[in-house]
Amino acid sequence: MEENNQPQVLFFSYIEQDDSFIATLTCRETVRSYALLSLPSSMPHHVKNMLADQALDDLGLTHIASSRVGDTLKRGISTGERRRLSIACRVGGWVNIAVY
Repeated sequence: MEENNQPQVLFFSYIEQDDSFIATLTCRETVRSYALLSLPSSMPHHVKNMLADQALDDLGLTHIASSRVGDTLKRGISTGERRRLSIACRVGGWVNIAVY
């Protein structure tokens, strides 16, 4: 229980060590694609895009939002940034994010 006597809701999500991203997409395009596919179809696109952008901001990826993800053949974002991008894609802005 939290201090205000409201039950605490916990969310868990399994995130693979290395996601398979499309190397030619930017980080913003990647997170927005996940948001468009995973959030309810009744939710407006602009809200999904806003949540995706918020996820990038929450995980400190705003500065690379326009960078290509890349792969083993084409240089892209760093390994740590790639890992945070995986988290942004899985949980996005639609749940509270706690990163330790």
